Amino acid sequence: MSRLSLLFILVFIVGCSATPDSPQSSLDWPNYRGPAHDNLVSSDGLDTSLAGLLERVDWRVDVGRGYTVVATRHGLAYTAGWRDGRDTVRCVDPQTGEERWSFSYDHDDYDHIEPYSRSNEGGPVSTPAIADGRVFHTSRDGRIFCLDAHSGKLRWQHALTDVFEIEQPRWGFAASPVVIDGVIYMDLGKVVAMRAEDGQVLWQTADYTQSYSTPTPFTYAGKDLLAAFPLDGLVIVDRKTGEVLATHPWQSNQPVNAASPVVFNEDHLFVSSGWGGGAAMLRFDGSELHVVWESKKMSNMMTTSVIHEGYLYGFDLKVLRCLDAATGEEQWSRRGLGRGSLLQVGETMLVMSEAGELMAAPMSPKAFEPGDRVKLIAFDKVWSGPVIANGRLYARDPLGELICIDLAER
Repeated sequence: MSRLSLLFILVFIVGCSATPDSPQSSLDWPNYRGPAHDNLVSSDGLDTSLAGLLERVDWRVDVGRGYTVVATRHGLAYTAGWRDGRDTVRCVDPQTGEERWSFSYDHDDYDHIEPYSRSNEGGPVSTPAIADGRVFHTSRDGRIFCLDAHSGKLRWQHALTDVFEIEQPRWGFAASPVVIDGVIYMDLGKVVAMRAEDGQVLWQTADYTQSYSTPTPFTYAGKDLLAAFPLDGLVIVDRKTGEVLATHPWQSNQPVNAASPVVFNEDHLFVSSGWGGGAAMLRFDGSELHVVWESKKMSNMMTTSVIHEGYLYGFDLKVLRCLDAATGEEQWSRRGLGRGSLLQVGETMLVMSEAGELMAAPMSPKAFEPGDRVKLIAFDKVWSGPVIANGRLYARDPLGELICIDLAER
C-alpha cells in the first residue's frame, strides 16, 4: 500500500464528539461514536428505508473544506471547516441550516504534507465536543478552544504541544476530545485529562508516542476507565487518577493507529489498525491484558468497527467484513465499497461507500444484503461517516457541503 494513504486515517477520526451537560437525551449524538461510544443510534421513529431519500433533503450548506462532521446539543448542530486560510467552527440551526454563530482562527489547510503531493482536501478533522454549555474544538496544529455553546465566545484556549511538552504528529492532531463529568480526556500520545471549566491539567500519563485515535471510556468492576490506542499500543487508564492499569504493545507497518478501541462485554477490548496491523481481541482482568485472538482479516485503517450480538462489522481496508467476536473467524466479506464507514441504526447497518453511496442492510452474520441504495454525495472520496441525531441524518463531502435529511417517520 502506498505510504500516501497514511493521510487517509485522519478523516474517520472525525466521528462526532460531544458529551451531555445534563441527563442524556437519546435523540442527541453527544460524543464520538455516539452516546455509548459504539456508533449506535436507536431506530425508534426513524424511516431508514432510503426510498426517496433525496426528496427528504432539508438543506445543504457550505461549511468549508474538511472531514469534521456534526455534533448536536442544545437544539443546535456544530461542525467545522477550512476556507481562505482559516478554520471555522460553526453552529447551525438543524431545521434550516442557518448559521447561528461562527468562530475562526488562522490555520494551514493541511491538504499536503511534504514530501507527498496533495492527497486529500485538507481542513479540520476533529469534531467538537459539547458539555456544560461549552464547545470544545481541537485543531490539527494542536490547539484546543473552549467556546460558549450559545454565542461562540472564546472562554479559553491552550496550545497542547506546549502544555504537555509533546510534538505535533506528522499528519496533525486528529482525535476528538471526550468530555465526561466536567473533565476533558484526550489521547495525544500522552493520555491526558483537563478540567473543562478552565483547561487546568488534572493528570497526564507517560508518552506512548503520537496518536490519531480518540479514546473510549468504559467501566470495569465499578471503576471508570479509559481505553486509548496511541502508537505504542493499547493503554488502560483510571479516569479519576490517571494511573495506567495495563498496556498491550502494538505494531504495524506504518506509525499510525487511527481507530478507537471497542469495548465488548465490559472486560474485552477490540483494537485494529491498517498497514499490516490487523486486529486483536484482548481480555482485561483489572491489571493485565490477555490476547483472546488475533487476525489479519480486519484492519481498521480509518473507521472503527462495531459489535452487534456477538459479531464484529467493519472495514478491513477496502473490504467490508463480519467476524465472530468470540473467535475472530470470518463470517462474510464484501468488496467494492472502498474505504467506507458504517453506522448501526437499531438492527440495521447504514453503510456509506467511499464513492458516496448510502445503503442499508440488516445486521446479520449470514450475509451483507443491502436493500435500497442511493448516491447521496457526488464526491468520489467520501471518508466522513454519516451521523443521525434528533431524527436527522447529517453527511458531508470533503469540499464542504453539509447535507441534512429528515428521517422522521411520517
